[in-house]
Amino acid sequence: MTNSIRILRFITVYDAIEDRISITAVSAEDQSIRFWLTHKFIDQLLPHFTTWLEKSVNQANSEAILEFQQAEAGQSLKVEAPVVNTSERSVLVHNVDINSTSAWIRMIVKLEEENFFIQFSSHGLQQWLAIMLNAYKQAGWSTETWPGWVKDNALISSATDRVLLH
Repeated sequence: MTNSIRILRFITVYDAIEDRISITAVSAEDQSIRFWLTHKFIDQLLPHFTTWLEKSVNQANSEAILEFQQAEAGQSLKVEAPVVNTSERSVLVHNVDINSTSAWIRMIVKLEEENFFIQFSSHGLQQWLAIMLNAYKQAGWSTETWPGWVKDNALISSATDRVLLH
């Protein structure tokens, strides 16, 4: 049986040498791991997250509401101590499952012997999308697949110089 481990804290950064985004994560059991995500893989995940957010609003002016919420989420990011991969364990992610309810969405990274999952509220997901968009811009990657309500609300410039933890 596969063990499921909940990620409690993580940091998302772009690595120019690898040309990938890394998520360094720590679980409740103090297990640490680094997940590597490619541009192509993230572009395939993105619609699952943005569609879930769009369905959570489900109003006539949903794009304006999402744009406002996205701006607030990006501005509410706080500086925290960085997460460190103490195990030096590192995995290129090829397979994830996405599960959701009306209250949360969960990204499950599937490995051979165990699964790691990150569970987001709508606000938490919007904060992470702001961080991911900033990483895309650092990488010089195309944001063509991103909805306008996310792209129009990039992190405020002072936030890009800080260590941001989700």
